[in-house]
Amino acid sequence: MIIYVNGDSHSAGAEAVNPHCFADDDSQYWALKQRPHPDNLRASYGCLIANKLYAVLDCDAVSAASNDRIIRTTREYLASNKPDLVIIGWSTWEREEWLHKDNYYQITASGTDTVPKELHDQYRSWVIEQDHVTRERKQLAWHDRIYEFHQELDNLGVKHLFFNTYSDFSAIRNRQI
Repeated sequence: MIIYVNGDSHSAGAEAVNPHCFADDDSQYWALKQRPHPDNLRASYGCLIANKLYAVLDCDAVSAASNDRIIRTTREYLASNKPDLVIIGWSTWEREEWLHKDNYYQITASGTDTVPKELHDQYRSWVIEQDHVTRERKQLAWHDRIYEFHQELDNLGVKHLFFNTYSDFSAIRNRQI
């Protein structure tokens, strides 16, 4: 049995046991790059579930991941793998993934350290735009995109479980249907 998990730091088990989020934050694991730190991955919900079910865990979760990244990497994984169960812990709605010069960047409002210098002005403008109205609009849009992805996996016959690790869909109560 294979369980595939994707999401952000909540799914990667970031800082659950070890203060490092990424493996390469720890010089002992520099070759693992941005993968979850092995100590924390062992304490993640995905690993706990896999152990209870005597399953193999394939985890694509990384700290600060956007939902765009979660969908992209899940599709890439499913193109060549057939897990028995896909578990996705959705990230916060305002995060985005930007493709620049064949590299994907996870965009959050926490600083420009992961954004190439030539994107700093665009990034600053993006941060300023992240007000309450924008976040609510993104929340509604992500509700629809997640449902569409659910239908996609359903049509492919992929068993899956989705849940929100951070944000909820509180804006849905105010939505005019």
